[in-house]
Amino acid sequence: MLFCLFKQNTMKKVVMKTLLENILSNIINLGIVFTNELEFQFYLAQELKSNSTVKDVLFEVPSFSKPWSIVSKNLKSISKKDKQYTDLIACLKNGMHVAIELKYKTPNKAHIYLTSNGPVLTMAQGAYYLGAYSFLRDVERLVNVISKKRFYVNNITIDEAYAIFLTNDSNYRNNSFTKGSGVWKKFAINDGATIPNKILTTPSSYNKLHLPQLNLSGLKTKGVFNWTPKSTITNNSSDFAYIVLEVK
Repeated sequence: MLFCLFKQNTMKKVVMKTLLENILSNIINLGIVFTNELEFQFYLAQELKSNSTVKDVLFEVPSFSKPWSIVSKNLKSISKKDKQYTDLIACLKNGMHVAIELKYKTPNKAHIYLTSNGPVLTMAQGAYYLGAYSFLRDVERLVNVISKKRFYVNNITIDEAYAIFLTNDSNYRNNSFTKGSGVWKKFAINDGATIPNKILTTPSSYNKLHLPQLNLSGLKTKGVFNWTPKSTITNNSSDFAYIVLEVK
């Protein structure tokens, strides 16, 4: 009986990760280019909701350091620092809830892409080492969610969590941040880079950016970052690839 329960739970996880990967693969195969991250967020939510296993998708769901039963009795006590938002929560028909954080990055220059739906303009993005930091910041938030250190509105409990990164900037996929002083090396998310399971302190030379350290010591996900598809890890700005990292 225990074996059957374990097998069923494992299958549920595989289905959700596969669903996310299929959506991202279709985006690439169809040549879809989003103007910005918000557009990507809405598209992903729409595709999830159209799946027969998904009941609903919630946007920008707030979480707190104290249980909802306490927070709801004193809403005035909620501080800006305590409140965090999760990009999407997929509510499955089997009762499970899946937290999703996502990143969408195009190269650090304005560009017009000619797609089947017409021209799409994307604007210049920030430095890619900051984009990598931001992705790992998403991972940190999900670690706190999955380890029950954060509590959602209406007592929503999270069963699975995924961090997604979709980009056509080859720096994220290829760059190990070792050139120059290499101060950002520990934040690299390139293909094959080891997933960090420790506290990451930002370089002191960048203190003016006021970036807090990242505590990933509670991250149980092991191994390396795997970008898909491998064939698109080039310097061609029209090639998109993605990471779907299950956060445990």
